[in-house]
Amino acid sequence: MKLKAKILLFNLFISVSSFSLSLDKAIELSLKHNNNILKAKNNIYIKQQQHKQAIVLKFGEVDLSTDVSKYNTPRLLIPFVPKLPLSPSSIPPSAYNMTTVSVSYTVPLFTGFKLLRNIKISDLASTIAKYNYHLTKRQIVFNVYSLYINGIILKKELLAEEKRLNALQELYKDVNLGVNLGKFAPVDLMKVQYELALTKSTIKTIKDNINTVKASLNTLTGLDSISWHFEPIKIQEEHFKSLKNLIDIALKNRYELKMAKENEKIAKNKLFIAKTSYLPNIYFNYTYSKIIGGGAEEPQWSYNLMASMPIFDFGKRYFDILSANKEYLNTKRDYDQTLLNIRKEVVDAYSKLNSAKENLEASKKALSYAKEVMRIEELKYKTGAGDMYDTLLAISNYYNTLANMYKDKYTLYLVQKYMDYVLGEKL
Repeated sequence: MKLKAKILLFNLFISVSSFSLSLDKAIELSLKHNNNILKAKNNIYIKQQQHKQAIVLKFGEVDLSTDVSKYNTPRLLIPFVPKLPLSPSSIPPSAYNMTTVSVSYTVPLFTGFKLLRNIKISDLASTIAKYNYHLTKRQIVFNVYSLYINGIILKKELLAEEKRLNALQELYKDVNLGVNLGKFAPVDLMKVQYELALTKSTIKTIKDNINTVKASLNTLTGLDSISWHFEPIKIQEEHFKSLKNLIDIALKNRYELKMAKENEKIAKNKLFIAKTSYLPNIYFNYTYSKIIGGGAEEPQWSYNLMASMPIFDFGKRYFDILSANKEYLNTKRDYDQTLLNIRKEVVDAYSKLNSAKENLEASKKALSYAKEVMRIEELKYKTGAGDMYDTLLAISNYYNTLANMYKDKYTLYLVQKYMDYVLGEKL
């Protein structure tokens, strides 16, 4: 039994660890466990309950109240209206101690349209919460893409530096042998040792950067793992439409613009409520009471119509209207600014996309050139026709170019995802 439990725990550990190896799993975990997404989802529920609360307010309220009183002189249970001829049976009972139990129902008949507008506002707030939830998910998913791809880039850079280290170590052996044979100058060996030290330092820095990316991914996915292997992903070049079409797509899809429009509608409704504060409020009330005391009980009921309207409030309603109007104007400006920001983001993504394509093509060509130069310089040095400085420079240039090619390759993929993000399309 213990052996089975150990096997189960081992399989569970392997399963959890495997989650951290895949970009898709990283996205899946972030959508399930990221605190910002969970909070945004909870906020939808909160706004939905507030919307329901705004709806039921128009149905009024039923109150149950109880009053227990003790007096120094006996009191009639209910007000006494004398009827002639007066008789003892017509006088209500009295008591020193009285208990009153009442049920009251109050319903608003007219509140200057405040209740209806508040229902509309709460509905808009619920819609904004849904938009914010989807926006938060997109932001987290793109952040996971960004971190994971940066992890791949760093891993590729580490691979390039490790290849450089191996090449320098092989060169060190050859130069060391040449120095012992008197073929090369001892200073050349020191130059190689210097490059070896720099490369080892660079490798250490890249590993530290990889650990930082792993920690950031743990924050997004809710894991506590260092098992991020940053597996290479399949990259396909996407073909996007013209810049004008891309801007139109973004303006249609982006949740930020939709939220800005809903905020504008909320502000407009608040302005309407502020203006209707000059209208009266009318309520209907029905109350049924039972008064108990002196061994007797007396029922009593009443209904009434209540209306109230402030006549003078030292300018409070006027100031509310001014503030609500400015808030409404600000939301219109926020919408216009959001629209401009989205246009700018699309143009920026479009420019980055074109630059990334050009950089990748240039890197591929440069890599081929740098590889040939490194081969020639190594051959020249070994045959005595070259210089150690030129050889080390050629090796350095080749592996730097190799790292840049990897970086440009995955940067293009990330920029494509960024374009999808700014367009509001599926990542």
